[in-house]
Amino acid sequence: MQQYFEKVQTEEKTRTVLMNLPYKYLKSLCGSNKLCVKNERSLLTLFEQYLKHRDNLPLLPEEDPSKDWSNLNEEERKNREEKKKLAEEEEKKAHDEEEAKKKAEYDALDPQAKNNADWAAKIELKRSEA
Repeated sequence: MQQYFEKVQTEEKTRTVLMNLPYKYLKSLCGSNKLCVKNERSLLTLFEQYLKHRDNLPLLPEEDPSKDWSNLNEEERKNREEKKKLAEEEEKKAHDEEEAKKKAEYDALDPQAKNNADWAAKIELKRSEA
């Protein structure tokens, strides 16, 4: 690919592939000493287009600044850990409330309706396994 970069860059299909590469791969490719280009301006144009394209896409998980704790001081780390713990507790509480609601609805059913609900749950389990 490095030998035919000019051709790759101008064709629409391969340009689309380049635009969808993760940043570190595109940087590695374009930073290679083996890359054959006639004009470095084409690389600059490619990167400008790449950055505009990436701005319109959602962040990748590794690009999410809320998950990058490398530059935080101790106080900021504690605050993020507390927020994370609170969010987990709220999620667990919501899940428990949903389970309690389902159980209350199930307990309110007559015996035949309970049998039907059990059967429907078994069918759904088999479908999810398939």
